[in-house]
Amino acid sequence: MKVTTLLKRFATIGIVTAVGLAACGAPPSTEIPAEVVEIVVTATYTYTPQPTATFTPQPTEAATETPEPTRTPTRRPTATSEPTATDVVELPTATVAPTVEPSSEEPLFIADWQDTVRWRRFELSEGTDINYVVRSDMLFVRVNEINTTAYYIYVDEQLYDNTQIEADVELVAGPNFNNIGVVCRESPKGWYEFSLDSSGYWTIWRADNTEIVSLAEGESDAINTDKAQNKLTAVCYEEHLLLYINDELVGETTDDLHTSGFFGLAVSAFDIPGTSVEFTNYVVNEPTTDEVMALKEEAEGESNTVEINVGGITATPTGEDIATPEVIEAGDGDNTLTIINSDIEVFCQVFLNGEDYLNGERLEQGATLEISGLTNGSYNLRLDACDGSAWLRDTFVIDRNIEYAVQQPEDEDPTSNALILINESGASYCSILLNGEEYLDGTLLSNGGVVEIQNLDAGIYSLNMLSCNQEFFVETELEVNEDVTFKIEP
Repeated sequence: MKVTTLLKRFATIGIVTAVGLAACGAPPSTEIPAEVVEIVVTATYTYTPQPTATFTPQPTEAATETPEPTRTPTRRPTATSEPTATDVVELPTATVAPTVEPSSEEPLFIADWQDTVRWRRFELSEGTDINYVVRSDMLFVRVNEINTTAYYIYVDEQLYDNTQIEADVELVAGPNFNNIGVVCRESPKGWYEFSLDSSGYWTIWRADNTEIVSLAEGESDAINTDKAQNKLTAVCYEEHLLLYINDELVGETTDDLHTSGFFGLAVSAFDIPGTSVEFTNYVVNEPTTDEVMALKEEAEGESNTVEINVGGITATPTGEDIATPEVIEAGDGDNTLTIINSDIEVFCQVFLNGEDYLNGERLEQGATLEISGLTNGSYNLRLDACDGSAWLRDTFVIDRNIEYAVQQPEDEDPTSNALILINESGASYCSILLNGEEYLDGTLLSNGGVVEIQNLDAGIYSLNMLSCNQEFFVETELEVNEDVTFKIEP
């Protein structure tokens, strides 16, 4: 189980304001008060265990004080004071759909800036004077304060892991010393940020619960400097982070802290205020750049491990399409299947497509059996222990070299307890920490949803939950000495 630390979301420590955009149609000179928008989606969990005890906590109104995150690189501002609501003005215009490059697949997302329900903003700032202007085909952001970064995040009903974010960005006013960027995998644990400045520099950033740090940075002739338009393309693929500017790869790095989240954009002003940027053609796709396709091809040649329970044995086959009876076109492949007897005492029968490959021999514990010269196709595997205590039947595709390990399943503790969380708060939650361990890990607990945490020893547990819109959080302690139900209510 992966252990993470709950990010004290900037909204809960007094330096982030996350509010919904104003309604459409107001004249340019009218200030529209910001609204808090709470997004309710359908349940994504289907657990139905019976509760034995019920707790009903109220979301805490104020977070305890924690150190504020700071940006350590010199090209970024330092968050030092609490931001307040900023102005949003919508310009009346004809509806124009953003243009995108033709693709064989539908984009995951095309920005309609007038869809104000799901867009959320927050600031790391020394000031409060930030303006947003929205139209269907354009977002204008002006940062009128020094050492201030404005973020604009799309809160969807799902979290995204591998994405390719593209946007046309143009500095229309203000200094060249700025940052203009896009964001991926934004969640309560932080985000990744890809930016350029109008003097010719680029940076790939990582934000966590303490600071924002540069993972990679440099200077590039691919950047159109001064008051000019640039095409930004940011790729988050597995642990790989790649930044393209005007279709040229300018920087890449790897990091595995953030695995999924929302996407958005960012604008920074530093020692001179007035950074003014227009964003158009904001599109999110599955990653398809040449570098990503090369990574995918490389990964296809490696083994992927999937564990299944079959006939009293835990089978750990490696490769794709395991346990999927799928017939593919036979080729001239020369594949090898390696069967590893991890901890079964001894096998007397190993059949592949009805052919006995032991021929009277025995596959002892710790031994391996290699079956080579296999063409691409679907295969049936049968293993029987000599004493009849264990057996395995499986059907899977072989189109590469595959290792297949068999071992005894781990015994589950029948005396362990379960914590059942029922979300009736009206909000969706993106983070559930129990004794500091993350139990959502890239999924959502939607309003009306249920999640069950099993195999808990008896004891006192610290529970921390944070809503996806950063408006609600829960901090409490629970005594778990049997199955316990915990309801999250308004």
